[in-house]
Amino acid sequence: MEADSGSICIDGVDIKNISLQVLRSNALSVVPQDPTLFQGTIRYNLDPFNHYSDTTIWDALEKVNLATYVQSLAAMALNKSFRIAEEDPLMYQIEESGGNLSVGQRQLFCFARALIRNTKIICIDEGTSSVDEKSDRTIQKALRLAFRDHTLLVVAHRLNTVRNLDYICVMDNGKCVEFAAPDDLLQDPTSSFSSLWNSFTQGS
Repeated sequence: MEADSGSICIDGVDIKNISLQVLRSNALSVVPQDPTLFQGTIRYNLDPFNHYSDTTIWDALEKVNLATYVQSLAAMALNKSFRIAEEDPLMYQIEESGGNLSVGQRQLFCFARALIRNTKIICIDEGTSSVDEKSDRTIQKALRLAFRDHTLLVVAHRLNTVRNLDYICVMDNGKCVEFAAPDDLLQDPTSSFSSLWNSFTQGS
């Protein structure tokens, strides 16, 4: 459903004037709440249309702290899969829905996929809500390094996920009630974010 008012512009261009295919393929990538992986090789899951080089794929895996893990998969593969993986770990088979990976690993593969596409805007919709707080911290650290040259739009209920972003928009009943840098909001005892943060830290 399209909004009936307002506009969203990227580099001065209203996205209503761009086809959805062009927008998704060139301008932005989306990392959903539920990490989506398919039965097939790691390479297929990261680059299903075979557009990118192995160097680009390994660089993305390195940035999200998955390179060492993927390289270790050769030792865990069996029979014919072992020989293929030994030559090229990117050919290791992922089970349907990523069943042979942890939730955190599946999410990191989705972030790597977004990195490979190299769109400048990454929309992360509750991207770490399915992992525990320790995994969340690991992922957040990787993201700060991997996506430092990208614009991140992060939707999150877990406040520590957004604490270190440049700006925070607090929504209430579909409306923006606050928009400022996190530190500015925290220094204002009357702000909604300050109240939420205090409740969050006291409950930790």
